[in-house]
Amino acid sequence: MNKRIHAVGALLALLLACLFVLPGALPQASAKPTSGTLKRPDRSTYMMVPGFRGYALGPIAIADNGDRMYCHEWGVTESMTYTNSTPLPDSADTRAAGYLIQKYQHSPDALIQAALALNMHDHFDLASSRPAWDKDRPTVIAKLPQVLATAQELWAEGQAHAVAGTQVSVQYAQAQRRGQVSVRVTNASGTSVEGVPVKVQLSGPALFDSTHTASATVTSGRDAVTLSWTATGEGEVSVTQQLSVQTLDDIESAQNFVRLGDAKEVSFEGVRFHVKKAFRPILSTHVPGLTLEAGSLPSDTVHTAVAPGDAWEEGVTLNARGYFFAGLSHEAVSSLLNRGVTAVKPGEKAADYLQRLEDAGLTPVATAQVDVSEADAEYDVVARDFASSAQRYELSESDRFSSWVWTIAAADQSSEARGWIDGDAISGLLDVKESISTRRHLMVDSTVTEHSAFLHEALTDRITVSGYPSDHGAFAGNAEFGWTADTALAQVSVYWSKEKPSREAVPELDDEHELLGTWDYAAVNGVIAVGGGKPDAHGKPVHIYAQKQGYYAFVYSFAGDDRVMPVQSAWNDEWEYTHVMDVPVRVEINTHVSDTHVDHGEDFHDVARITGDVPEGAYVTFDAYDAVESSSDMGSSELLTRGERVPVRGSDRDADGSYVVESPAVHTESGGTVYWKATVWNPGGEVLASHGLGVPGESTEVTPPPAPEVPPVPAEPEPKPEPPTPPTPSEPPVLAKTGVSIGFIPLVGMCASGGAFFILCAYAVDKVRRDNAQA
Repeated sequence: MNKRIHAVGALLALLLACLFVLPGALPQASAKPTSGTLKRPDRSTYMMVPGFRGYALGPIAIADNGDRMYCHEWGVTESMTYTNSTPLPDSADTRAAGYLIQKYQHSPDALIQAALALNMHDHFDLASSRPAWDKDRPTVIAKLPQVLATAQELWAEGQAHAVAGTQVSVQYAQAQRRGQVSVRVTNASGTSVEGVPVKVQLSGPALFDSTHTASATVTSGRDAVTLSWTATGEGEVSVTQQLSVQTLDDIESAQNFVRLGDAKEVSFEGVRFHVKKAFRPILSTHVPGLTLEAGSLPSDTVHTAVAPGDAWEEGVTLNARGYFFAGLSHEAVSSLLNRGVTAVKPGEKAADYLQRLEDAGLTPVATAQVDVSEADAEYDVVARDFASSAQRYELSESDRFSSWVWTIAAADQSSEARGWIDGDAISGLLDVKESISTRRHLMVDSTVTEHSAFLHEALTDRITVSGYPSDHGAFAGNAEFGWTADTALAQVSVYWSKEKPSREAVPELDDEHELLGTWDYAAVNGVIAVGGGKPDAHGKPVHIYAQKQGYYAFVYSFAGDDRVMPVQSAWNDEWEYTHVMDVPVRVEINTHVSDTHVDHGEDFHDVARITGDVPEGAYVTFDAYDAVESSSDMGSSELLTRGERVPVRGSDRDADGSYVVESPAVHTESGGTVYWKATVWNPGGEVLASHGLGVPGESTEVTPPPAPEVPPVPAEPEPKPEPPTPPTPSEPPVLAKTGVSIGFIPLVGMCASGGAFFILCAYAVDKVRRDNAQA
């Protein structure tokens, strides 16, 4: 039965659709009387045809409701009764005639009425009477020549106002979100028909602004009438125009008449167009430069845009979030790009993209966020520490290559803003314009072998360098990102000066300042031995001799590259020059740590044995660098000591004449190697003796604290055995199938804390009671 109803309903819906879409396809029954009596019109409202058998042109009869009846069956005697009425088929002629009758049927002008009657015969006479009319028409017109011209004028007017169709166009005003529909009603010649009420209907995700509904009614004019619309979603919208046209009824009588019929609703298909409420935001960013110095505060500039054809909705503010990834090696950068890990997939959600990065082992070290409210705008942002957004992130020495990811995620927006965006916006990792190389700082520790020497003695230096990337010299650059290749060589220069070096910068060369030579060495971490025949980077032995009295200073320099900052050691570094004189001061220092291995937090110290000409007032300083994991990082960590001066006292002198001086005790919670350096100074602050970092006996291994224990995951409890199924009685109670019986009534109180379970228990108990009562 339901299927029949649905089928019949579908068929009716189809038929109704046909009536709407095809104007004039089916006649409509008139709401006017279909039978009745008529009365004759006033003599002044029609014109007799002189000498023509009593024929007249004008209304033949008047119905009780005032409708004028016009003959369309020439040569037949009329009757003042009618038995039926049938709508004439809809056509351009019926619409023209209907317009004229509606406008002029009550006109008192007999000429107008005669002209109407002439037009009814010309255009609607029955086939049976058409030959008689065609025969008599010339005589009628000859008898009433003034009627023809008026009839022609009226018919032209009727045709001009006979609706033949509509012209509809759509214009977009804001992307595909807002626009106008323009509607013009036309006649058969394409000229505008004015004054016609038109109901314009939208089907699809859009509403008219004036009504906030899918329909609006306008009155046609000479020019197209426009209606503004706004999209409510995305999809196709079709426009339909509905309006009323005049019709004619065929009145059956002894002589058939025509009268004005009921107005007929016709529908015209307009246009179809695509709308889209939401817009797709697009993010692009660029960092201030391709490189940044370690210790800098990274920033970014975020640029907003929308997808082609979209427009940012005014007043919509979106939250954009940035994620700063650091510490990537060049190998990691190449691998991520080659494997497509950083590429954003079509339609990918921000959360899924970030999860893919996390799955690849990438974790952001900093974040940023900014509210964006328009397209083609730029916003400057700074990176904030991921753990504490109140603190700006500072590039570390180990950050290597870094890059931003920016997202606008629908899930991060307010419910109102969420409805305006079409998917997430993602600016992916390792975009060329948002990636930087961190330029590390070098730590250069250098100590000449002798701080004072005789003329013609060989001069040597021991330089400890740390801070280079472990693969420095191997990076060939990256043209795509604009990063240049490593500078493979550093330089060591030796300057002679007559007087003690007085500033950090190297001197201008003159009679009192000379450059004795410059040698290349590999720009890598480690210890460089300069002089004494040790080879340079090209394998050539280097010899440096004291040719005259004065000061000989060793200066280490590196020009810098995209991964390392330039550096030049100070010309006036006390550890870096040798004073050549007639009678040099000979002081030597030998050191060893108190403990070569300690636990974290355990105290240890350094011991210096000093020999030679130690002047009164001399003192020793001890530098202990916090534990590092690799010897390539020696000297790059924080100092554990505070630069305390330990005086060389007579009480420290041993029987062999040497002095034994101990440093203050230190300790650390870090695991790794602590490197020591001790220096002997004269009372005037000049270095008498020292040694370089990493010499034998001057390091302590610190055992790191144990890793925090991870609580064991509790074992899954063993499943309890299923209770045995009770035997089914011969006449079981009604609730036995659900596992509830009258014996469980005491458990009802326990069910009270179970919410819905309590209700179930109560229902079960009540059901058992009622069943028992019936039994």
